[in-house]
Amino acid sequence: MLQYKGKAVGILSGGLDSAIAAKLVIDQGFQVTGIFFDTGFLTKETDNNGKSREQFQLLADQLEFQSIVVDVFEEYRKVLFAPKYGYGKNMNPCIDCKSFFLKKALQYAKKINADFIFSGEVLNQRPMSQNARTLNIIENEAGVKGLLVRPLSATYFQPTQVEVSGKLDRSKLLSIKGRDRKIQLKLADMWNLNEFTAPAGGCLLTDPRFSDRLREWKNQKDFTKKHLNLLKSGRHFKLPDGSKLVVGRDEKDNNSLEKIYSGNEWLVGLADDNVPGATGLYFPVENNFFNEVAQIIGRYSDYKNGEVCTIIFKKGNNIKKIDVNVDKNSKFSKMLI
Repeated sequence: MLQYKGKAVGILSGGLDSAIAAKLVIDQGFQVTGIFFDTGFLTKETDNNGKSREQFQLLADQLEFQSIVVDVFEEYRKVLFAPKYGYGKNMNPCIDCKSFFLKKALQYAKKINADFIFSGEVLNQRPMSQNARTLNIIENEAGVKGLLVRPLSATYFQPTQVEVSGKLDRSKLLSIKGRDRKIQLKLADMWNLNEFTAPAGGCLLTDPRFSDRLREWKNQKDFTKKHLNLLKSGRHFKLPDGSKLVVGRDEKDNNSLEKIYSGNEWLVGLADDNVPGATGLYFPVENNFFNEVAQIIGRYSDYKNGEVCTIIFKKGNNIKKIDVNVDKNSKFSKMLI
């Protein structure tokens, strides 16, 4: 049975930097528990069990650390829509986000009597959210001063309690800063680490198009995973009265929209099941734009230009049918979100 010198809790994403951080801590004889906080915004997969989560588990298996996946969507949405420190360039509340993760990790660290918390953060890798000033704000906000180790950039920060005690050897930690990941990639190759997600992957909240869509939905009284999955699917249209229409781009999108359909909105599609076409979800404000919605669905069908097709709307037991002349030249780009 392995004898460990102590315990450490890591906030790990399954990416390159977190892989290196975990390896550095494990090699110093600590029993590591890695926590993956699933906000739902780390993957474009609509089931919220995407590649990042799977890759985290593969990394845990390779490095042999205990892995915990925590679904924090319900708590995280409160942080997302009312961040104390505001947003970055898009809908990314990075300071509040990282503080939130650290607070959660600290709770677990206290529960298991861990010696410290660690993360894969690199100084100045992201100029706005990982500069010295911001990282200091995050530590103070989360209450982890002296407890948080950043193994990849450790020598740029004041020694933590576990380093001062000598339990964690500071000389074996790294001095990386900036966006270049050559050192991390070289170490990964040397240590035969191959189970990590591609470097420079991004949170969906930093994506401009996704953020534009999210802004349109964030005032929902109850923003649920249904709405989150909706943001990840299809083309999004905003109609003149503020109504929204989501139209599938392919069969996968169509299937996702059908699963999301709850009966409180209109499920839209071609009346003729033998003709390929798009599925749509229509969220009306004043029910004034059924004709426009029908035209959009017709535009993205396999009907030829000028042909007449029937569009069917379903909402619970209510059914509407509208005939439209297909206009392949009609552009709805001004309505796209």
